[in-house]
Amino acid sequence: MTVRRRPWIVPWLLVGGVLIIVLGRMQAEVASRTGGGWVYPLDDTYIHLAMARTLGQHGVWGITPAGFTPSTSSLLWTALLALGGAIGGHWEQLPLVFNLAIGLAMLALVANWLSRGSKQPIVLVGGLLAFLFITPLPTLAAMGMEHLLHLLLCLVFLRVWEKRYLANDAASGPGWKLLLLASLVPAVRYEGLFLVAAASLIAWFDGRWRWLLLIPAAWVIIGGFGIWSMAQGWMFLPTSVLVKSALGSGLRPPGLFPWFKAFLDHVAGSPELLVLMIWAGWTLCGITDGLFSPKPTREYEAARLHAALFLLTALQHLAFAEIGYLFRYEGYLVGWGLVLCLRFYRYWWWQVLTMLFFGLMAYQLCHRFRWPVPTGQGTRHWLAGLGLVIVVFLIFAPLGLRGMKALPITVQASVNIHDQQIQMGRFVREGAFGPGAVAVNDLGAVAWLGDREILDVWGLATLEVAKAKRAGTYGPALVEALANARQVTLAMVYPTWMQRFGGIPPSWTRIGSWTIADNVICGEATVEFYAVASAAAPLIRRALGAFTPNLPRTVKVVLFDLPARSSPDQGRGADE
Repeated sequence: MTVRRRPWIVPWLLVGGVLIIVLGRMQAEVASRTGGGWVYPLDDTYIHLAMARTLGQHGVWGITPAGFTPSTSSLLWTALLALGGAIGGHWEQLPLVFNLAIGLAMLALVANWLSRGSKQPIVLVGGLLAFLFITPLPTLAAMGMEHLLHLLLCLVFLRVWEKRYLANDAASGPGWKLLLLASLVPAVRYEGLFLVAAASLIAWFDGRWRWLLLIPAAWVIIGGFGIWSMAQGWMFLPTSVLVKSALGSGLRPPGLFPWFKAFLDHVAGSPELLVLMIWAGWTLCGITDGLFSPKPTREYEAARLHAALFLLTALQHLAFAEIGYLFRYEGYLVGWGLVLCLRFYRYWWWQVLTMLFFGLMAYQLCHRFRWPVPTGQGTRHWLAGLGLVIVVFLIFAPLGLRGMKALPITVQASVNIHDQQIQMGRFVREGAFGPGAVAVNDLGAVAWLGDREILDVWGLATLEVAKAKRAGTYGPALVEALANARQVTLAMVYPTWMQRFGGIPPSWTRIGSWTIADNVICGEATVEFYAVASAAAPLIRRALGAFTPNLPRTVKVVLFDLPARSSPDQGRGADE
């Protein structure tokens, strides 16, 4: 293999180096603002770490060794972390190391794929940089979650699917490679079912009945896990799917309108995804209509299939899943859509036609309303060019803004997690508030750093809470009963989150609160501390006061007087 025969190698090395440099710069920025090492920008990462450690060290699939809890929906990612930690240790660094390796492998795959359309190094470097920053790979790698692995497996699935589907053998089935990938993609994220369903639907319309085997293949791993979960007394789906998603939780009322409204809300909240869907739609229409198109080729057929598959998958995701939350939920669709547009850029006839149309419209508006315009023979061309520039800007602006916002928000999110979640975990680890379990509604860092039994009042790790939320019976009375039954001493909760379901149990005693600055990721800027039993309140208050000097200076601390007193003792900051 030579560079001449593999023109994508040098662009891949260059852009891979950019990824490493950007991640290193982000880590240095976080370390300088937290006074320590790397902190992941999501509390969910620490859920994976806690479960992987429990699995690797105790052989238990759970947030603690106490028992089974399906608190994460990424089965393959948790298992991969457990295997890596059991072999090499260094648990906390594993997600970042794995994601860096996955990111480099994905850039190699994309570079190789894009080289089919152009072998010019400058074109390949530009395309890879767009893919790197708009997806955005540094953010998805830095968060230490499964989203890069999900995107990589989706792209591998697409490559195998394209090669197999275009083999001009309608009688052949998907093959063992595609069946294996169909089972792995949902095991990384359940949204992988959308991709498999879309591929099966296209095959069904094409009369390729054997390809419907993809559907049962997709359920092999997650279906087996669901049966195991039910045997443990839990539900078929992981609690992260049941509690966090409206599809799983049943929070949306029956009927088509709520799902259509959710689709519109998600489209409005993700304009960059809308742009990519429009591109895919234009590509699909331009090819199927045969307008301005060269003679159909295998590459043309591949573009048509990819556009249809992307649109079907994106429509399902926007209707039934979520978007946002640090660019991660729709990240695989954005990355996939970028690869689609970059690879098949030669076939964007409808995009060009539309841009020229808007350029002509700009001229007509100026003429109709007698706005001042340059005169002369080149007026029409000048205004058409201006309209083209405006339309191109409007099309690329959402994608560019996504890339520009991602890196600074990721760094700030890491600082937020350090200032709130990590400090909560350290406070629990010190244990100066006495024995007993703790109640939280964001459990990742507390489970990772602390060594206590946990009552998860949000429901990811507590079955009774998850069931009550689905049944509509969740409220303060249930939380109070569970806390007493599990001998909870301390509760650390977001007050607004609790107000959604009736508020804080009246028997709890409010002790204090921490408020972080410039919050972009935590559930709330303020977390409050409660004594579940009033007898424990004095000890918890003293423990909070003693821990205050260890907090970052930007954290605002409030210690409330106990019920016998009337006025709160409020400090100006954690350093006082």
